[in-house]
Amino acid sequence: MKNILKVCKEVDTNNWKKENAIRKRNAGEGYVSRRGKAIPLQGAAHLNALKCLMLSNKQDTIFTEFWSVGDKQKQETLHCFLRREEGSNA
Repeated sequence: MKNILKVCKEVDTNNWKKENAIRKRNAGEGYVSRRGKAIPLQGAAHLNALKCLMLSNKQDTIFTEFWSVGDKQKQETLHCFLRREEGSNA
């Protein structure tokens, strides 16, 4: 029996529509869903989901930091940190 070596091609996921949509969604950018629906850029209203009751300029800073992370798991970590910080300030 001969050993057959498989030559695997390097996969470029940057051209995959689904992967691009996931990256854009996690970064808060607008994207097109799998069903072709245009999802707009995430607005400041999503800060309410973080339950941040801070001054407007602080909210803008938090908003930009949160969406600039671009990784869902890191965003959740930041969200938990902000909620703990909010609880300690109350």
